[in-house]
Amino acid sequence: MTNGQCSNGQTPSTATGITGTYCPAFLSNVKIEGAGFSVNGTAIQYSTNTSAYYLPPNNTPQAATGPLIAGQTVARNYSTIPPVTGWTVALDGFPPNLQATDTGDPGKITAYRLDLFNGAGQAVCANYPNPIRIAACSPGNTKCPTMVIQ
Repeated sequence: MTNGQCSNGQTPSTATGITGTYCPAFLSNVKIEGAGFSVNGTAIQYSTNTSAYYLPPNNTPQAATGPLIAGQTVARNYSTIPPVTGWTVALDGFPPNLQATDTGDPGKITAYRLDLFNGAGQAVCANYPNPIRIAACSPGNTKCPTMVIQ
């Protein structure tokens, strides 16, 4: 938002849980992604449990069990990787031991889908091929094997 106007012509609006006005497109994106940064650098998150936006502590987006770390944390579905601390995920072509610390929207992250947090802003998506990979869990379980499927 620049000079009180949204770049796409939308009228800025308020949001449940936070003060100020924001562009509806930005709020919609935060709702889908779970977190985002406003043009002034303020971190804003959305809770699917309360249906409200909030400001995370220390301006650091939070996962279900700790801070989101670009390139190191993934969101998963609890039915595949249970809500236990210490779970890591291996994805071919990515750094080892990605932390399975987030849940995201359970209606969007289903079954074996993982959502790698890569940071915020358009630069994060530049030249990102959005690859599909086979994953393995540590420790493994009946739904997420310990080794990559051969």
